[in-house]
Amino acid sequence: MISASRGESNISSFFTLNDDLSTLEHTYAVAAEAKRLARMYQADETKAVQAALLHDVSNVIPVSKMLETSEQLGIEILVEERRYDRSVHQKLSKVMACQIFEITDPEVLAAIESHTTHKPGAGIVDKILCISDKISWNLPGEHLYLEDMRAKIKMNWMERS
Repeated sequence: MISASRGESNISSFFTLNDDLSTLEHTYAVAAEAKRLARMYQADETKAVQAALLHDVSNVIPVSKMLETSEQLGIEILVEERRYDRSVHQKLSKVMACQIFEITDPEVLAAIESHTTHKPGAGIVDKILCISDKISWNLPGEHLYLEDMRAKIKMNWMERS
């Protein structure tokens, strides 16, 4: 099982062996943000970091193979996921977290499975991972919604301090 303390070296080895250092860099940024938000909202830091470290492990599978791989693993694929095949990566990451990293915690797995699209009735770990992933994106160009999200989190933090 991957623990928060061992997690970074396991994830580093995994992405290095799969020659995906850009996802590794993103993963570390998301984990750092998840840790910060978990502290801010007094949530389970270990679960938030664990979910963050594993949320994009399926990125080692080429997008062109994600639907096929999902079908082979028996993952239910929605019509919308067939239209935008990259969106199934969150479900693939959940399965990989279970099968490769032996994760069994339902909160961690639920957060991984919904980190891109989110879901109604989300728990605190779900919310932390979803927001951490979004505000950690380092995308080219202007993305005003990202700046707005970052500003609101910063304002919320200052109000709590």
